[in-house]
Parts: sequence; structure tokens; C-alpha cells
Amino acid sequence: MAEYEVLGPYALAILMGLGSTCIFIWGVLGGALSETDQAALNFYHAEMAHDRYTDHADRP
Repeated sequence: MAEYEVLGPYALAILMGLGSTCIFIWGVLGGALSETDQAALNFYHAEMAHDRYTDHADRP
């Protein structure tokens, strides 16, 4: 039982690391991370358009 108390957390950490690495690679190969900049650009353009038509009288 003493071996589990020493090696158990390390084995669990290695398995969790391998699992998260596999999920990340699966996401990259599946295209989940492609064109992520487009969402940020869409948000930026929407904010800029909103700022053009907003009254900024309350700003110093």
C-alpha cells in the first residue's frame, strides 16, 4: 500500500497529461482551432461600429 501512496499521484498526473495532450491534438486535427482570429475581428468591427454611432458626451 505504501507504493501506491508514492507512485499513485505521479501515475495519475502522467495519465491526465497524456489525456489532455490527446484531446488537444484531436481538436487541432479536427479543425477546432482554425480561423479563431475571425471571431475576434468580428467582435472588434462590431465594437468600432457601435462606438461610431454612440453619443460620447459622458466621456471627459
